[in-house]
Amino acid sequence: MLSEDDGYTGVDLDKCRDVKTGQIEPWAQEIVNLAENYSEVSPSGTGICMIARGKIESTIKSDPAHVELYRSQRYLTITGDHGVDLSTFPDRTPGNKLFNNPGETSKLLGASRRLCAGVPSARF
Repeated sequence: MLSEDDGYTGVDLDKCRDVKTGQIEPWAQEIVNLAENYSEVSPSGTGICMIARGKIESTIKSDPAHVELYRSQRYLTITGDHGVDLSTFPDRTPGNKLFNNPGETSKLLGASRRLCAGVPSARF
C-alpha cells in the first residue's frame, strides 16, 4: 500500500492496451516513455500499472482520460506480467541517474495533466 512517507507514486493507465496484440495506445506509451519507473500489464490485461519514484502533490483521477496517479492510501496489484517488449521502455536500473531523481515524476504529472485537460471530472 502506498503511504505518505514511502517516496513512491502509483500510476494506472486504463483501457490503453490490446489484450490480443499487446499494442499500447500512443497516449499511454508517451506517459510510459516519460517515466523512470517499474511498469507492467494490469490484472485486466487492458492497462498499464506503474510505480514511480517520487511523490506527486495529490492524487489525480480522471475516468474519461483513463489516467489515475495515486499519492497514498492505495493498494497496487502487482502481476509481474510485463507483457510487452521492455526494450521500448526507458532504462530502469538503479544505476540510471534518472531512476533516483524524484523530479522525473513531474514529467509524468505534466503529461497526465495534458491528457486530462478539458476533462471536467479530472481532479488534481
